[in-house]
Amino acid sequence: ALAALLAEPPGHAAYYLGGLLASSHRALLAAGLPPAVLEQEGPVSPQGAAALARLARERMGTDIGLALAGVLEAGGADHQPVGALHLALDDGGSPRTAALNYATALSEMRRLGALAAINLVRLHLLRV
Repeated sequence: ALAALLAEPPGHAAYYLGGLLASSHRALLAAGLPPAVLEQEGPVSPQGAAALARLARERMGTDIGLALAGVLEAGGADHQPVGALHLALDDGGSPRTAALNYATALSEMRRLGALAAINLVRLHLLRV
């Protein structure tokens, strides 16, 4: 949902280079997420989201990396309810994170999470 929103406007290539969608620990490790993050914190955590945002920024060679990590279905992450969502923005300094919980339909959770992530970028750019 986030990539679709970012890539929708004409001229999006000027600010959006691409992204990564990883739905398993195996895919996260293959993408370069440090194993210690998965073992100690898990991907659906402030630390996990921050590590993913840093990885996105570094791999894409961009000024900002953005990450969403969430529990989309039952059994998706230890000790996290369905609807738990962690966002992070990395600009090379201290990562900015947010934790949300959307107890709603999957499609609505994805949409709300994507909008929250875009808002995180907006707040960062406004220096709020």
